Amino acid sequence: MKKCKNCGDVQDQGKFCGKCGGELHDHQGEIISKSSKKKTGLILLGIIVSIVLVVSSVFAFQVLGNSSNENEIEAQETEEAAENDTLNPAVDMDDDVVDDSDDEIVVADDEVAADDEQSNEANVIEPVYGLFVPVVEQVTSSSYLIEETSNGSIISGPTNLFDGDTKTAWAEGITGTGTGESIIIPSQETSIVESMTFLNGYTKSADLYDWNDRIKTIRIEFSDGTYEDYLLEDTFLDYQTIVFNEPVVTDYIKLTIIEVYEGSRYADCCLTEIIIN
Repeated sequence: MKKCKNCGDVQDQGKFCGKCGGELHDHQGEIISKSSKKKTGLILLGIIVSIVLVVSSVFAFQVLGNSSNENEIEAQETEEAAENDTLNPAVDMDDDVVDDSDDEIVVADDEVAADDEQSNEANVIEPVYGLFVPVVEQVTSSSYLIEETSNGSIISGPTNLFDGDTKTAWAEGITGTGTGESIIIPSQETSIVESMTFLNGYTKSADLYDWNDRIKTIRIEFSDGTYEDYLLEDTFLDYQTIVFNEPVVTDYIKLTIIEVYEGSRYADCCLTEIIIN
């Protein structure tokens, strides 16, 4: 079969069209060509559809897989939360969960602070003080008596108070009874004092004791400024000990005459010995 290119008339044979004289060509080849092109298009369409189906399947698989993983994770978290609630049940008060963790932390901090304080207290080394040792050569007094005799000068200075001799004494050197006169006794170092012992008056003899003034009230003062007044008895050769209410830490001791027992002949107030304990 042949077909005219100009008018489209189909003839069985010949080279030229019987109607218009146009050139004829093989109509069966065209049909075959169109059929071939149609088949090729169908094949391409099938390939494209297959590709789309494959891609869709892969995407759907991924989506379903992710969803499944998320469901598994959520189920696992729910199971773990349920186990935690079983092991650590919360107290339900008015539908609110009470959390005591902050209170526990505060209590723990307080306990740590208390332990630290006790540890610091345990580590504090209390100073150890020795007994009061007077620096005898540095003992001073507001005044002292110097008597001139045919045998020379008799000095009744404050160092006589620590010579251990009951025949020597300190005597104040002002006019009058000696009220207000004082003695300062330094220590070799900061020391602790618990008591003091006094041998009152001038004990070289009973007559000298009676003739001179004796201390009746004495003030004992320490380096921290604290002091106390004490009464001494008027008894001959009597060592009188004053015990303090509590031990005192001090660098020195200051003694002041507040009141005296008046002597029968002289107005010189005397003190024979001092012992610091």
